[in-house]
Amino acid sequence: MKTIALFFSIVFAATVQAQNTVSNLLYEEVKNEDVAEDEEDYSNFINEIEPRDASHSTIIDYGCEEYYVQSLVWKRQTELRPNDANAWLNYFRHTRYYLRTAGFPGYYQSETLMGILDEMETNIPDTYEYHACAYFVTGDDQEDNNEHAEKAIDKLPAKKSFFDYDTWFAYLHMRGDKARYVPFAKEYVNSGIYSQELILQNMNELNGMKANSIFIGDGDVTVIPKWLIADGMGKHQDKIVLSYSYLTFPEFRQQVFNSLGIGEAPVYKGELSDYEDFQDYMKEVIGAIAERTGRELYFSKYNGEDVNGVWEDDLYDEGLVYHYSPKEYDAMKVKRHNFEDVYDLGYLLKPLDEHAWNADKMMSWRKTNEFCDLLAYYKTQDQKHYQQLYDILKKSIERVNIASEME
Repeated sequence: MKTIALFFSIVFAATVQAQNTVSNLLYEEVKNEDVAEDEEDYSNFINEIEPRDASHSTIIDYGCEEYYVQSLVWKRQTELRPNDANAWLNYFRHTRYYLRTAGFPGYYQSETLMGILDEMETNIPDTYEYHACAYFVTGDDQEDNNEHAEKAIDKLPAKKSFFDYDTWFAYLHMRGDKARYVPFAKEYVNSGIYSQELILQNMNELNGMKANSIFIGDGDVTVIPKWLIADGMGKHQDKIVLSYSYLTFPEFRQQVFNSLGIGEAPVYKGELSDYEDFQDYMKEVIGAIAERTGRELYFSKYNGEDVNGVWEDDLYDEGLVYHYSPKEYDAMKVKRHNFEDVYDLGYLLKPLDEHAWNADKMMSWRKTNEFCDLLAYYKTQDQKHYQQLYDILKKSIERVNIASEME
């Protein structure tokens, strides 16, 4: 057991970076059969590691190895305190994130998660934590899924976390339950939990879009902030913000068509396994929404190829979003206008907050990609705006580097 003895002598550093490095080493050791054979040493080994609350990758991305190690740590906590709901919640979440980041197919309904859920039902039945986790496992059974969601909402704690707000705000939106999601959005905004950087980014995106237009996003950081801006802050309520992922669900799809009063949604008659055919179908659905409402279409730059790919021949880069147009036009002119007169990018000149989210850094870093062509244009055509944009892009990278070094 020399490998275990080696780790007993490790002094855990205070910084996240050092802790992650240690966890990477531990992860390799945990997988080692020799270590697993000695239960006493293994127990001591796990007890050496400090439990860390699970975090959404939007805020902190621990990485696959860290999620794995923490799942083992929290499993031990549930063994020591079988009725500790928080320990079970963290055990479930770390395991779920590990399976997802490790690329396990169908991770959300894996035997591993189902097994943890069974144990939760035995040890902490009918608790908020149990129903919140069950909601993420019951996937294909919509009725069962909704039942767990409603029970969790009924048991929401008075002091809510990011997970509490984000999960159930999205759920209520998917259900089209405006009577509940609007006041919940206001509470979410007033809590101050959500990233102000993401709010500013998404506000700029909305500011650059035409009135009464439609936005298609596929990801929490491009959709939920826009819903919060409309429902929680009362701004840009003329625009329709749609989650592509949610549109793939028949229930949500028809709910959108009903709320807009545009009849029945196109019916998919192919096989769900036919990836390309389903992409074409989703293009038909989104096209029907735009055509029947007479609204302009915009797409997030953070969407994957599976979303934007079927539209790419008619997508024009206007700065922070893509605009769909079957007719060719001077998109660079619009991009210049947005940068010079519409977008407020001043926040990129300021240091990142010490509690900056992982998504804040990612979006700040990507500004160079979003405006590199405009910078090249200004370099030969407009020195004043060239220098202004250059300073913003330079700072958008430096602030991320500084924040990372501080960690």
